[in-house]
Amino acid sequence: MKRIIGKLFCGFLLMVCQAAVAQTYPSKGPVKLVVGFAPGGGTDTIARTLNVRLSEILKQSVIVENRAGAGGVIATDYVAKSTPDGYTISFTLNNHAINQALYPKLPFDTEKDLRGVTLIGALPQLLAAHPLHPRTRYRNFYNSLNFLIQSLNLMPVEAWDRLGILPLPISSPWRELTLYTFLTVARVRQ
Repeated sequence: MKRIIGKLFCGFLLMVCQAAVAQTYPSKGPVKLVVGFAPGGGTDTIARTLNVRLSEILKQSVIVENRAGAGGVIATDYVAKSTPDGYTISFTLNNHAINQALYPKLPFDTEKDLRGVTLIGALPQLLAAHPLHPRTRYRNFYNSLNFLIQSLNLMPVEAWDRLGILPLPISSPWRELTLYTFLTVARVRQ
C-alpha cells in the first residue's frame, strides 16, 4: 500500500517541482484537497488517506475540504475560481469530464480553468447478484445476464429496484452514464 501511495504522488510532485524553482512550495499555508462529495464516501475516504502521506512528503498541512453537491460542480467551481497557486486542488472523479456534457451551462470552463495533474486510481464497475439466487453460479453467468436483460425488458422502469437496479435518473452522473451504456448495449427499452 505504501508503494502504491508513493507512486501516486509522483505526478503531484512533478507539478510541485515547477513552483519549487521560483520558491519553496508550500510555504504560505495549508494545501487544500477539495472533494465534491459528502464526507465518508469513497472519494472522501481516498482523499483523506492520501492527505496524510502528502502532509508527510510536503512537510506542510494538507486538509480535505468537502464541498458536496451538483455532481461535483460546486467543488470544481470553487477550485476553478481560487488563486492558481497550487494550494487549492480538486480531488475528483470522472464526473469532471462527464459534467461538461451533462450540464449545458457550467460556471467554469473545464478546459481553460483547470488542468489535470495525475491519475490517482481507477474504479471498476461491478454487476452483482444475490449469492443465493440460482442463476448466479459462475458457470451460469451468461444465463444470469440474459435473465437480467429479459427481466428489465418485461418490468416497468419504476420496478427495477426489485432487481437491485436503481430507477433512473440516478443522482451520480458517472453511475447514470454507466447504467445508460449498459442498457443501450444490452438493448433494454428505457
